[in-house]
Amino acid sequence: MAGRNSGADSAVFPMPWWPYQRMVPQDTAPNGGGLPQERQVSARRPAGRRRWTVVALGTSLALLALIGAVIIGDSPADTPERAPGTADTRALSRRLAAESRKIAATDIRLARRLAATAWHLARTDEARVSLLNAFLHPERAVLAGRTGAVTGLDFGNDGVYLAAVDENGMVRVWNATSGEPLEVYADHGPALAVSAPGPSYLFTVGSDGSERERTRDGFLFTSNPYPRPLRAAAISPDGLHVATAGEDGFVDIWHKGGGYPGVTSLVHPRPVTDLDFSLNGGYLATASEDGTARLWDADSGELLAVTGGRRKATAVAAAPGGSLLATADGRTVHLWDGRSGKRIAALKGHTGRVADLAFSPDGELLATGGNDRTVRIWDVHLRKSITTLKGHRKPVRRVVFDPDGYRLASGDAAGTIRIWDTLTGYTIKKLTGQTRPVRTVGFKPDGTRLAVAGDDRTVHIWDVHSDELFEKPDVIRTGHAGRITDVAYSPDGEHLATGSDDRTVRLWDVYSRKATATLKGHTKPVRTVAYSPDGKRLASAGDDRTVRIWDVSSGKSIATLTGHTKRVSVVSFTADGSRIVTGGADRTVRIWDVSSGRPVATLTGHTKRVTGLSVSADGSRLATAGDDGTVRIWDPATGRTLRTFTGRTKGVTGIALNRDGSLLAVAGADDRVRLWDVPTGELLTTLSGHTGRITDIAFSGDGYLATGSEDRTARLWHMRFPPVAQVCQMASGSLSEHEWARYLPDIPYRQVCR
Repeated sequence: MAGRNSGADSAVFPMPWWPYQRMVPQDTAPNGGGLPQERQVSARRPAGRRRWTVVALGTSLALLALIGAVIIGDSPADTPERAPGTADTRALSRRLAAESRKIAATDIRLARRLAATAWHLARTDEARVSLLNAFLHPERAVLAGRTGAVTGLDFGNDGVYLAAVDENGMVRVWNATSGEPLEVYADHGPALAVSAPGPSYLFTVGSDGSERERTRDGFLFTSNPYPRPLRAAAISPDGLHVATAGEDGFVDIWHKGGGYPGVTSLVHPRPVTDLDFSLNGGYLATASEDGTARLWDADSGELLAVTGGRRKATAVAAAPGGSLLATADGRTVHLWDGRSGKRIAALKGHTGRVADLAFSPDGELLATGGNDRTVRIWDVHLRKSITTLKGHRKPVRRVVFDPDGYRLASGDAAGTIRIWDTLTGYTIKKLTGQTRPVRTVGFKPDGTRLAVAGDDRTVHIWDVHSDELFEKPDVIRTGHAGRITDVAYSPDGEHLATGSDDRTVRLWDVYSRKATATLKGHTKPVRTVAYSPDGKRLASAGDDRTVRIWDVSSGKSIATLTGHTKRVSVVSFTADGSRIVTGGADRTVRIWDVSSGRPVATLTGHTKRVTGLSVSADGSRLATAGDDGTVRIWDPATGRTLRTFTGRTKGVTGIALNRDGSLLAVAGADDRVRLWDVPTGELLTTLSGHTGRITDIAFSGDGYLATGSEDRTARLWHMRFPPVAQVCQMASGSLSEHEWARYLPDIPYRQVCR
């Protein structure tokens, strides 16, 4: 049920950051289809639970980057020393924050340095919001200084280094994290491909058939192993093999260093326009002027699939494991089944010719760059564009993901290279399996499990942290005679409660998946259920206008609360368990004393039915939402309205507060989730991905947001944010002395980022 208390499940996001780990949706196409198992590749993941993300992609992409920055100062080890909060320093903090927001669109690095300095001076609301907004920008770095169109890009295997080559033979290497230029080589002819597998090694292939191997200690080996001018070339991810193609339609796969090719004479009837190895190097995709793309076994040369096409294919990319192919012809990108060669989808959105394609390492995303000077990120499962990255002033020629999929590099015809964070705002996991609309989601208190239920009368329990590619949920077939309207975990995580249209509440043992009790007493459908903090009582409410309190151990009703004049939609216990908060179709929010069953207060203000309710874990904030399109923040102690959010969301279907009440998630009837900064009332970001009305929303205790929808899916969104140290790193350090003197002439210079 939308609007259940999420306080007990909410995080204090000690240093939040976005999806630090991406998990592959269950409906990901099986790698390789009918191809040999040993050729299939799992998505690459960081060890354990290490960092998964994203400053972010586009407007909906980077937006959560610092959403929890209100508490950035909660970890002393990661935050600058707090300056005295005098009137002067607070005024300076606000001024720098305003300047940071003003220049964010033109100089994001300086904007970040100013925001960090503003926060250092005084932790004002304005400083916190400037931090948020500085990191909403999807662009992490702009690597300029080149003179020719970029023809090849490659991240090192550890993601630290980025190498690029251009049409004039210039080779450059950067630290991809800091943007610091490391090496420049101008002694190469026109280059087609580059590989930078390690910090001390660089490998390039030229259009003249030459090959250069270079080490950081000065060793240079040059050869001409490929006996003809090349039109296209690709280097395998491990740097050990090279695929080359000329004007004759022949493709050869060579062992690095030339000599005899490992595989020879893969044939297209017309010239080859592009080549791409799969992530493990086991497959090679080729595109041709004949309009086809072909998938080959890179070891044997066996032709595995041929796609159709009527127009010249200008770019090709192979998904991990060869399960998908992507091709471009003109402004359209086509997705193909890697086993059958049948077209799956046509992706349209670019307004100019698409020049390059790249799959993320987990195969979930496809990046495309084109002559319209934009980079688009596509969800291959939804088959839609997630975001458009703008900033290039010339046509984009190359795009490439880093080994973990956290960043995307793009290079244009002017030689400018941009690095983007790719994960903020993305669904990291789409949970499928429900056969009918999802009505409710609920986290286990420790955040490790998510229960999803709805109209098909089943409960699917998902392992939130699972790294399995094709994980399956535990399924409870409840036996309810009507749809499940709400689900709630007990505080110890060992039991579940489900409410249903069949007028009953059922209690379940999570491990055995067996019912332990059926609670009867409601005379109309149950809409909402909630456990008390000690787990001894359960509250339920519904269309019969009553709220019932149950003894969990005996299954008996111990109190019935009456007063609402229409159905009760939402219920929640306060953090100390002494009170119950309810909201309903009579437009009121009511607070009840649990021990006496008597009403304590009635909160009015909503002009239509109350549809959502959330109490922060510390009990300091109460959020309510209604069909009137407003969200109200209340002081539950006084009943006073602290803030009202209006005008952005119509038909609110669910809300959730994080633990300290600083972050508010609002689900609307427009299939989107909006995230608000409660202290300032600013809209931080909008999350999209569902294709049906969102029915429920909840925070977990370890950095996740869950949403359920009538599109029969639930989605997980990661919401962890960076410590100040990382913020400073992405800002390329502190203000310089010159910058400090410009903005703070009367204050002695200090290194804010240490």
